[in-house]
Formats: sequence, C-alpha cells, structure tokens
Amino acid sequence: MISKALLSTAAPLSMALAAGAFVSMQAAANSSLARHLGHPLWAAAVSLLVSTAVVAAAVAAMKIPLPAARLVSTGPWWLWIGGIAGVVYLGSAVTLPSKIGTGAFILWVIAGQMLASIVIDHFGLFGMATRPVSIARVAGALTVVAGLVISQLGPSAQPQA
Repeated sequence: MISKALLSTAAPLSMALAAGAFVSMQAAANSSLARHLGHPLWAAAVSLLVSTAVVAAAVAAMKIPLPAARLVSTGPWWLWIGGIAGVVYLGSAVTLPSKIGTGAFILWVIAGQMLASIVIDHFGLFGMATRPVSIARVAGALTVVAGLVISQLGPSAQPQA
C-alpha cells in the first residue's frame, strides 16, 4: 500500500526530477548555442531572452496581476541574488559542458547544490525554514561527491574524438 506521505510528495518530487533533467538539457543546449553564436555571452543573452518570453507568456496566459511597485524597492538585499545566481549558472553552463562534458558539469553543479543547500537550510538563509544539519544529510552530500570522483576516473571521462 502506498503511504499518504508518499502520495503527497510524489508530484513535487517528480517535478524536481524533471527540473533536473531540464538542467542537463539546458547546459548541453546552451553550450552548443555558445559555439553556434560564437561567444558564450551571446548564448547567455539569447537564453535569458527566451526565458523572459516564456515567463511573460505564462504571466499573460494566467492573467497574473503586476506586483505593487513599492515591492520592487523593499525587502532585504538578498531577494535579488536569484537573478545574479542565474547568470553565474548560465555563464558556467554555456562554457563548461563543452570543456568538461555535460555529465561532469552537472555532477559538479549537484555537488555544489548539495553543499550549499546544507548551509542554507542549517542557518535558514534567504528566508528559508531552518533545517539543522544532520549526519544523514552530510553523508548524502559526501555520497554525491564520491559519485563525482568515481565518475571522473578512468578513460571514459575523457572526450572521444
């Protein structure tokens, strides 16, 4: 019998899994776009324009009202880090997969996400609920790092001509 807790988390977990798949597709496509357009910054700009168009279309289709203008100038400074972090990620995603491989890039991204997430959750940074660090979470992160190291060993980690 499937538990109620599993059923209530199945949709969000499935969406997170799909998001992870899209991150890999984004990295590979944007890296190829950078080569096609001749520079990583042009690929980043095009990717962000496409993202903006998709979000604008979704907002229009869902008839979501504009937020109050005063909200843009209020709130803590770190509310705007997401945009900067997105550009840092995108800049990495348009350049690194072609150099180290999509798999290696994503593994390094996941390792960074795991380690940063533990810190963010432990201290409740960026308005998140506090979730104290635990041995299980650290072991999970170290397992990801171990998987990264193992996957990078041997000749299969090197590009094929």
